[in-house]
Order: sequence, then C-alpha cells, then structure tokens
Amino acid sequence: MKRRNVVVSESYLPYLWENDRIEEHEADNRTLRERLETCEDQLEQLKQQSELETEFRKRFKAIFDVDEPDGSCIAPLITGVDECPHGWPTADSYQQTPPHQPPRGTHGELWLRDGEPGAYSIHVSDLERDILAAYLDFADLHGLEVRFTAASWINPQRAVCVVFYPPEWRPE
Repeated sequence: MKRRNVVVSESYLPYLWENDRIEEHEADNRTLRERLETCEDQLEQLKQQSELETEFRKRFKAIFDVDEPDGSCIAPLITGVDECPHGWPTADSYQQTPPHQPPRGTHGELWLRDGEPGAYSIHVSDLERDILAAYLDFADLHGLEVRFTAASWINPQRAVCVVFYPPEWRPE
C-alpha cells in the first residue's frame, strides 16, 4: 500500500480545528451553566430570605399591636412629641436628651399604635454583654421596657431585634 502525502488547502484549515473550537465552546457553556445554576440558587435563597423577612415583620406587627413605622427617632416614644426634635441626626444628637436613637442602634424604626408612638425597634448583629447592659440602662433611664427577639426582619437568623416600648403596654 502506498502512502500519500496529503496537502490540505488553507481554505480547509478552519474545518480541521473545528473540533478544538467545539470543545472550547462546550467548556464555556459548562462554565456558563454552572454560573447560571449558582445565580439561580442565590436567587432562591434571596426569595426565601425575603419571605422570611415579610413573615417576621408581620409577626412583629401582630405581637406589638403596631401599624406602620413612622421615622427613626425614639424621642417621640420617650417624650410624646409628634416629631423628631433633632432634625438631621448628627454625632451630637446621641448626647442630647432625649436621644435620637439608642446606642449602637441600626435600622431604627418608630412604630405607631393607633396613630401614637407605640414601640421602637432596632436590629443588632452582635449582642455582646456590654451592649446588652447599655440597652437595659437606656430603657431604665428613659422609663421604657425592653424586649429582645430573635425575629429580625433586617437580617434574619443573624441579628436580634431589640424593642423598646412604654411600661403601661405589654406585648402579647
């Protein structure tokens, strides 16, 4: 049998490398599919977290018998004034009496009950002993009760919701 030297025309060269390109595309497609699956998983987690946040918020409103939040200043709950007396919060507003919000408070919300200040909530990621004592002292100083719940809708399963409310009212 004779061996022939086959010379391939340059116009056919791209077709010879087609398999290499197909493998590259398949690898790219696998990577894209993996990324898409990751995104879908993250989207599902966000959806579940959103549902959890909504559920925790509903429970909070039912337990504390409040309507909707109205601002982020705790002064109306302490003094009974209609609005925040501080204006835009500054570093000095934490030293004022009544203060704008409790120490190390984040995502503060003043909740209304029948149109009047009824409760104030904040969310804390790390509830250390010193901050726990600070919240108890803060409530004592301003004549409020304080309650700690694990149902934080801001950061479910990672934060604690701290609620201040007047002593004459008790949550269910």
